[in-house]
This record gives sequence, structure tokens and C-alpha cells, in this order.
Amino acid sequence: MQKNIFRYTPLLFSLSFSSILFSKNITIDSIDLKTKSNGVIITMNIDSGIDENDITAWQANSGWFYITLYKAVGDVQGLKCEGFPPGIIDFQLIQGDESFQIGLRLKRQIENHDFTFDENMLNINLRYS
Repeated sequence: MQKNIFRYTPLLFSLSFSSILFSKNITIDSIDLKTKSNGVIITMNIDSGIDENDITAWQANSGWFYITLYKAVGDVQGLKCEGFPPGIIDFQLIQGDESFQIGLRLKRQIENHDFTFDENMLNINLRYS
């Protein structure tokens, strides 16, 4: 019985290694910020669709609101905003090993948020409390 396990070990290793090696990251091409009276709209152009389970967001007690996209990459310097729309105090982009994070320091707290997906576009709607 153990002989059979060892016979398939190289195949299992090869498949696992291939899935890690060839897993595709999503590339963020642009980020647009717009403020409205009831919140902020973030529009991101991406090179391919993103799985709903690969994006999360939360409000920190520090006044920052964070959005994390797993399996995503972007040019932190190239995507930086030169000026901020009213209501946004600061904006930061963080590229991690496995994720890309957007931080927004806002004048008002966010009560809720939602994500809408299109083929190559991600809209993130942040609503004030």
C-alpha cells in the first residue's frame, strides 16, 4: 500500500508547485477617487476580474479606512494621487507580498461599503455614517 503513495508523490508535488508558480495576480492599472455628499467612490481599472472573496475593507479607530485586494499588484508610485478630493485627508498605497492595500484617512467615518464588479473595473462605494 505504501508503494502506491510514493509512486504518486512526484505527481502531487509537481501539481502543487505548478499551481503556486502559475497563479495569476491581478494588476491594478488606475485608481480614481471621487467624493460625494454621502461618501466616497473609488474606481479601479484592473487587468482581469477579481474574486469577491479576494477583497476586504474595514474602518480603523485611527480614522483610516483600509481596502485590501488579495492576489493583486500595482505600481505604488505610479498610482499615487497628486491631490485629494474634499473629505480625504490622506491616501496611501501599500504593496505586500500577497496583497495590495489602499488606505484612506477621511474627515468622516464610513458606516458601510460595497463592491461592484465589472469585467475590468472594480467600484468601491464608501458611505458616511
